[in-house]
Amino acid sequence: MPFSNASSNVPAAARFALVWGTLLASLAWGIPAAQGQITEFSPYSRNGLGLLNPTTTTGLIGLAGSGTAAAPAGFINTENPASIAGLLKTTFEVGGAAILQELRLGDQRADGTFGNTTPISLAVKRQGGKSAFNLGMAPYSTSGFAATRTYSADGMGLVRETYDGEGGLTQLHLGLARSFERGGWIAAGTADSIKVQKHQLFLGARLRYVFGQIQRTTRLDILDPTFLDNRTRTTDQHRSPGLELGMQYEWLLRAKYNDQLEFQRSTSLRFGSTYSPAAYLSTDQIRIVETTQTLGGIVTPLDTAFFNDQVSASGLIPARLGLGGALHFNNGNGRRFVLIGDWVLQDWGAVATEQSVNLLSDGVEWDRATAVRMGVEWTPARSNQRTNVWSLSTYRLGAGSGTLGMAFNGEPLTFETLTAGISIPMLGSRSASQFHFGTEFGTRTTANEGALEERYIRFQFGLSLSPFLKNNWLIPRLYD
Repeated sequence: MPFSNASSNVPAAARFALVWGTLLASLAWGIPAAQGQITEFSPYSRNGLGLLNPTTTTGLIGLAGSGTAAAPAGFINTENPASIAGLLKTTFEVGGAAILQELRLGDQRADGTFGNTTPISLAVKRQGGKSAFNLGMAPYSTSGFAATRTYSADGMGLVRETYDGEGGLTQLHLGLARSFERGGWIAAGTADSIKVQKHQLFLGARLRYVFGQIQRTTRLDILDPTFLDNRTRTTDQHRSPGLELGMQYEWLLRAKYNDQLEFQRSTSLRFGSTYSPAAYLSTDQIRIVETTQTLGGIVTPLDTAFFNDQVSASGLIPARLGLGGALHFNNGNGRRFVLIGDWVLQDWGAVATEQSVNLLSDGVEWDRATAVRMGVEWTPARSNQRTNVWSLSTYRLGAGSGTLGMAFNGEPLTFETLTAGISIPMLGSRSASQFHFGTEFGTRTTANEGALEERYIRFQFGLSLSPFLKNNWLIPRLYD
């Protein structure tokens, strides 16, 4: 039993290796599976690197993904690399999502259902320690679409345009974070005082590697068999090493203790920031333009009109900046209330001239990717009369809006979202593990007249595994 403190005949080093091997093997198994399950159902994703709205860890879904200043103790915050230093113990997290999507264009409508994995992450933290390590994988962008348009052209009759694509980018990350604390004395009751942590600083850095493949196909089929058709196939293989930096600072504004030195209530303010410098992007692109003819429903290539093979074409992923804040209200009976929000900016238009491979179609250009996200988190009081699962859970609500880094005919692609979530402790277990559930209602569109409008509902679940409070991993035993 890996969570047991009882003595056994297995050496401590072997038990430690077994635990590490199991967790890392699970993470390695999930990497190819998650890469193959990154899917999408949006025609907007046929440009650029796909849609830059990847899923976040399930615990943050309820806060609309507002993680720059978030400091969860029971799950991993994938938005800020400094936050892992605030974890109580070693934590492993995995999950998945199902998405229901509706596309509307005028009176026409299409529906789709798909799913994908959520970030898979392992944070190694010794209880009471100041440092933490993080290894994980998360979606970076998604691409997937299948759209058809039929119209009548002068001299040719009916013409059908078909657009297909699939793929997406994934990021691997390896991070390190450390906390720094400064204590101070505050009054306790009427005649005593107690020393508490009044200031906490968390610093973190994470190495990132973005990789993946996106395939796009465009077909122009003229239904009159006397005309030849056209097919364009493009395959982009991307890779980009990068760096992410994070900081969180918590300031205890006030705290109250009674004469027995028992905690009563406190108010604290937390600030957060993240910064990713511009990263080099290398792309291998194969582009083939063919003259085709459809015979018996089978597209048959007749001739190659154009072929282009670019290897290691240079580009840039622009710098990304995030700023956030959170106000925490804690009570001695376990009640907790948090107000949180953040702002994120990544200007793709600033590096548009650096892209040596054209990843956009006609009428589309790079633009700023921005996000404003806000949320509230509430944990009810945990009195002796309220010990059921709902009184021990944490509830979240959030909202967000912004742009997604591309403009269509001069109008930015925008999004709006409303979210809700809950974290439930694993009752019946002596561990600190939790189940997480989140849902998101969102829209994507542009301000162009007659623009495509996308509506989606995301149902996301996750599981964070952490050992029992008294099972101190990574601490040498005093006896065997």
